[in-house]
Amino acid sequence: LAKGMNHERAGQYDKSREIYESLIGQYPDSSEPAHRLGVLADKQKRHEEAQALYTHAIKMRPGDAELFNDLGYSFYLSGQLPKAESALGKAIQLEPGNPRFHNNFGMVLGHQGRLSDAFDEFLKVGSEADAHYNMAFIYASQNKIDDAKTCFRRALASDPTHSKASKALESFNRFEQNGGQMIDDEF
Repeated sequence: LAKGMNHERAGQYDKSREIYESLIGQYPDSSEPAHRLGVLADKQKRHEEAQALYTHAIKMRPGDAELFNDLGYSFYLSGQLPKAESALGKAIQLEPGNPRFHNNFGMVLGHQGRLSDAFDEFLKVGSEADAHYNMAFIYASQNKIDDAKTCFRRALASDPTHSKASKALESFNRFEQNGGQMIDDEF
């Protein structure tokens, strides 16, 4: 499994896939190879395949919050927001203290237009500045650039040392000043 993960980190997805598939055949009762293959499938934008693999792994480990989080995130990536909300809600129910689960859940809520709920979710695991920063990315993904910039400014008003918000706002401003053209050192 570690060898497959090393190939995955190196971007050698075909080698990773080959190892994970072999492990699934050798250890059909182990959920880890299916889980890793699901993560890999999501990286390759093969979300339906990933979702089937996560679901298979969940049958073997129904109390694994990480699997529900990854399933929910896969649904989010494929635009299936109600399913994403359900799976991420289960992950949070199983492991309520995990910040990543709450942040993913907040992103899903925000993309469903439940902005106040999303902000509240972000506040559960981060500062006010972090919550505004996360909200900015919801707006940016919806091409609501002015709203995104407002959120970055709110993050900086809450915490003037929030370097991520400062850098993001600067990038947005340079992008606009450059007539909507990407600058090489951005993103």
